[in-house]
Amino acid sequence: MREEGSIESGPSPPIDSLQVTNSSLPILADDAFYNLRLTALHISGCGLRKISANALRDLEDSLLTLNLPENELEEDVLAPLRKMKALTTLDLSHGEQHNGHQEQGV
Repeated sequence: MREEGSIESGPSPPIDSLQVTNSSLPILADDAFYNLRLTALHISGCGLRKISANALRDLEDSLLTLNLPENELEEDVLAPLRKMKALTTLDLSHGEQHNGHQEQGV
């Protein structure tokens, strides 16, 4: 018998969309989305600079929309995205691009 207000155990409902906004997330590490099947991912204003080569590995067949506006992505950000088979929408707007090397003044 289930008590009033209790949560039944069992499989969790699938998460199909994830939004992270205005948090500190400089790097998406390898297997960041292990065992998830997201169709939409939105990371905005998080200071994201780097996406590791295998950060999106578990999303290659399911992710349709990737929004990464207002971040500080390095130039090589597109390399991990080339593996995305289902991706139809990519937003990199309003971001700064860095070359991954420390700039030195003259």
